[in-house]
Amino acid sequence: MRSLARAIALWCTSASIVCAQDPAARRGLPVVSDSVRMLPGTPLTFDTFFATVSRNHPVVRQARLIETGAEGDVTAAFGSFEPKVEASWQQKRFSSSPASAQTLYYNYADLALKIPTPFGADFKMGYERASGRYINPQNTTPDNGLFTAGFSIPLGQRILTDERRTALRVARALRDVAQAERVAMTNKLLFSAAKSYAEWYSSALQLQVMRDGVRLAEERYIAITRRVVAGDAAGIDSIEAAAELNRRRAQAQGAEQAYFAASLDVTSYLWDARIQPEDLPASTVPSDSGLGRVVLDSAAVPALLTRVLSLHPDVRKALAKVAQAAAERSLARQAIIPLASADLYALRGRDYGFEVGDAIARDGNFKGAINVTSPLLFFKERGKFQSTDAKFDRAELEARETRRDVVLLVRTAINDLSQYDAQLSLQRDAVRLFRILSAGERARFDAGESTLFLVNTRERQVLDEELKFVALQAKYLAARAALAVAAGAPGRLPELR
Repeated sequence: MRSLARAIALWCTSASIVCAQDPAARRGLPVVSDSVRMLPGTPLTFDTFFATVSRNHPVVRQARLIETGAEGDVTAAFGSFEPKVEASWQQKRFSSSPASAQTLYYNYADLALKIPTPFGADFKMGYERASGRYINPQNTTPDNGLFTAGFSIPLGQRILTDERRTALRVARALRDVAQAERVAMTNKLLFSAAKSYAEWYSSALQLQVMRDGVRLAEERYIAITRRVVAGDAAGIDSIEAAAELNRRRAQAQGAEQAYFAASLDVTSYLWDARIQPEDLPASTVPSDSGLGRVVLDSAAVPALLTRVLSLHPDVRKALAKVAQAAAERSLARQAIIPLASADLYALRGRDYGFEVGDAIARDGNFKGAINVTSPLLFFKERGKFQSTDAKFDRAELEARETRRDVVLLVRTAINDLSQYDAQLSLQRDAVRLFRILSAGERARFDAGESTLFLVNTRERQVLDEELKFVALQAKYLAARAALAVAAGAPGRLPELR
């Protein structure tokens, strides 16, 4: 035991500066690091990787095209409110025999400007001129033509809404659906990319752990072989060292294979600005920059949930479907009212100034009509309303369920992240403590009070704990991505720190 104490004392003396600062050193234990080294190479940070994927990946471009198509549908729906110019000209000339002169039956020109309004009424201005021997009496105009101006106003059905207003509301709702679908597609892609980066990050650390284990085994094998040759150790120790070295080399080869596969998986997400696939340089390694711990404040959870319920794509999509169903139900409800409209147009010849009020009040020149159309039993209309009402109720129930699911997902993601954070702290301490045990066992072995088997066992425990720590780091990163996706904004993942 005295030799063991001397060995530990010598070990601590060689690290006296660090020992003076560490609690373990004050207890007379070796001071070791609790971190795991990254592979050497050019680092590719998570933020850079994330930005590249969210900017250039074809799925992101496809998602943008969905929104572009929906914007086109909204523009097309606005076409129902576009002013239109209508013009026509008709003329008929006829001669009863080749010798007789041609007779002008009629010459009729009609020019009109129609302006639909968002309130259901249509404004119309027009000019018509008719001449000829056989003109239709109702089309007769003064010699210089006739100006018309007035409105067509709905009186029953279509007062609150109509087909064109409903089409616009539906198009806008579908645009919201498309925007939410774009975000959802991007979310899914970025979540998958974040998990792939986490696996790459984990496999790189695991490979470094395995390489360090091989390096230690090689150094020990060389040292043991020399001691065996010098007669200071039993020959069986060289067999023990060789077996452990072969074991660790096999594990390192498996880690190399896993790292290569993870690198290819990450490469599949890399595209340049021209939508051409990019290769991940062989010297590129992941980086822990931007992957620090997230500070979770339980007091901020209600505000986060409020923001999530207003921004999450699934909620937005559900609410847009509710808006679409509400528009269709409103139109169907209007249909259970007789269709009636009133048309009133002021008339005045071209020789006079034109004011609609003067033309009607002073001259009494106008053209008017009242149109009424109504089914007797409204079978079709009532059935349509029943169908759209049921669709609206289903959409509302789906929206409520979606909001509930999103809230549960966010709370689950927050809990997972908190649990992984606690596990990381415990596992970090476990790594440090097992490294202290391993260092102590090596000191005992050097003092002749332990066996190579125990030294290897302690080192295996260190390697196992390091691998567990690395795996937890990958799960922690994946949990961060899951929280960002549950919150509906994976592009804001770096801001969750």
